[in-house]
Amino acid sequence: MPYPSAALMGRGFQLFMGDGGSPEGFDLIAEVRDFTDLDPRTREFEDVTNQETPSGGDEVKPAILRGGESTFECNFLPTHATHDESTGLRADLVSGARRNFRAVIPGVPKRFAFAAYVVRFPVAVPVNGVIRGSVTLRMDGAPSWEAHP
Repeated sequence: MPYPSAALMGRGFQLFMGDGGSPEGFDLIAEVRDFTDLDPRTREFEDVTNQETPSGGDEVKPAILRGGESTFECNFLPTHATHDESTGLRADLVSGARRNFRAVIPGVPKRFAFAAYVVRFPVAVPVNGVIRGSVTLRMDGAPSWEAHP
């Protein structure tokens, strides 16, 4: 007898950006669309192959865990506080500010917390369509899954 899938739907995903205060407040980033690579970390390996390595293969040891990059699209709102050039993601791109983020996934009891820099925020202006931004974040440090109230 087939069972219904336990797959989670992405609709309702929310991304929040920290304000750097103490205690830190978080603002919902306006009109986020698709988010890719929520946890983009990759493990690098160091080659330790030597003359005594068995079976003629290579031998590696785990090394640094790289943060990686995440990208999300949004409907670009140039005057919104989370997008603009004075307080938003575009300001962070120019200043090089490191910011804390929280991602809330529908149906998941924990939220994904991470710190990141804005790497890119290009804006597409199509002849027939919505003006969109594509934000690339570069993770800095170790992310965590934390309790979500």
